[in-house]
Amino acid sequence: MAGAGFGVDSGLPDFRGPNGFYKAYPYFEKVGMNFQDAANPQFFKKDPKRFWYFYGHRHMLYANTEPNQGYMILNEWAKNDFGPDHHFVFTSNVDHQFQKAGISDKNIYECHGSIFVFQCDKCNIVEERLDEKFELDENTYETESIPECQKCQSFMRPNCLMFGDFDFNEQVSEQQDQRYKAWLENIKDQSLLIIEIGAGSAVPTVRLNSEDVLTVLRNKNTNMIRINPAEQNVYRATKKWINIIDKNIANEMVDSDIQNLNLEMRYLVQVEAGGKDTLVAIDNIIKKQI
Repeated sequence: MAGAGFGVDSGLPDFRGPNGFYKAYPYFEKVGMNFQDAANPQFFKKDPKRFWYFYGHRHMLYANTEPNQGYMILNEWAKNDFGPDHHFVFTSNVDHQFQKAGISDKNIYECHGSIFVFQCDKCNIVEERLDEKFELDENTYETESIPECQKCQSFMRPNCLMFGDFDFNEQVSEQQDQRYKAWLENIKDQSLLIIEIGAGSAVPTVRLNSEDVLTVLRNKNTNMIRINPAEQNVYRATKKWINIIDKNIANEMVDSDIQNLNLEMRYLVQVEAGGKDTLVAIDNIIKKQI
């Protein structure tokens, strides 16, 4: 399970806070737009040149970024220790880093899509564009290199789930979702370790999925490691978000919530550190035991 924080260890920007977003793209601060405004299908329809400056720059940035050592360790574990039937990646990242590290597409669920896959809303076409090139004007924050559909020549957009997005084509996502659910069904009676890395609560898709799997399989020898340098104390019990150390909130919870929380915490280890450094440390410990 991986969120945006894992990519930060590879040098990629973190857009969840306004400071990180504006540092990477100062133009948007000048015009009063935040990340939610830029990552929005309405922006694509209104100003495709600047929309594709933002996404084109990210496309090339991700293409030129090498996965950090943590990705390589996960791939090594997957190939040498577990095999293709005993691991699966669930990620909200659209940066293709797991594939670059060697993980097979068949073992990856990109729940928010991929910036390397484009869709045409008119033709309902979805296709991979790994080698797309963009000419970016850093003065105007525009690009003339707007991808076009090869069938109808309409402008294409990334097959990424954006904010307020009702046009996201789910063809690829649904296939990945089906493989992921089938994998969970196949391993439900086996020991399972969930490793969650860099998943925050601003867009909690990964965090919620980790907790859902832990909740359903916790009595079947399932454990979870949550790796995040922040937000260690945020956790969901039933349908509530609470702070573990906040006694006032805890006192307001009903007994069933507290019992559920205490039970789930028995299966959860929280590591207040970055993903890469934690995985390196764990890998070193494992190798010393061999």
